Amino acid sequence: MNLLQEFLRVIWKALLVIPMPWRAEIVIWVVALFGYQILYRFSVLLLLPEFWLTNRMRLWGFKPLPGTYVFDNIVESSIRIYRFLKLMALLVAVLGLVAWYAKPFLEDTTLAWHINQVISWWNALERRILSGS
Repeated sequence: MNLLQEFLRVIWKALLVIPMPWRAEIVIWVVALFGYQILYRFSVLLLLPEFWLTNRMRLWGFKPLPGTYVFDNIVESSIRIYRFLKLMALLVAVLGLVAWYAKPFLEDTTLAWHINQVISWWNALERRILSGS
């Protein structure tokens, strides 16, 4: 865990050069794309033994095991759901960028209050990462 904290701290110190709304944008995009790649690679590892077993059974003249297609469909649907969530995260990142630049024009509305809450949450997250606690 300490190694992960140190790794995050080093990366975050390098990101401090980038101004705030763009830094958040970059972090959200990288996390969404990296998370999708990890899930995709993990699903391939899940499907590989099933593919090998089903392929061998067909070569030997047997039917695939019961539940094989259900397993495939579950893994495939999880990838589709995550793909949708990735697109939603990227949309939220773009909307956050628009909200950051629109905040001075909103004055004292409820939307401006919510934008300020998100900004303070992000600043607290950065302080926590940089302090290591």
